[in-house]
Amino acid sequence: MPIDLHAHYVPAELAECLRRRRSSPRIEALSGGIEHLHMPVGTLATVKIVELDDPAVSAAQKQARNKLIDGVFKEAGIALVRLRNPGSYTTPTLAAALGLQGSL
Repeated sequence: MPIDLHAHYVPAELAECLRRRRSSPRIEALSGGIEHLHMPVGTLATVKIVELDDPAVSAAQKQARNKLIDGVFKEAGIALVRLRNPGSYTTPTLAAALGLQGSL
């Protein structure tokens, strides 16, 4: 049985934007300091994958692997964004890398 172990991280700047919104997607403050993320039904389809580049993998290995992975995601209609790892990204530079300029 597969177990989904992915993590959700929302940068502070994005969380603040979601807290100010009155329509979904938005973050609602509940009692006891709990927050609830409201997402419209049908918005959880995967449209973009972020892959962190592994500097330990040789260029030749990456080239063959990336060609295969690129083809799989293209066939599935899912955008793939590769980021340098380790890397340091601000919210604006990460938004630009993900094609989200102006939507935050």
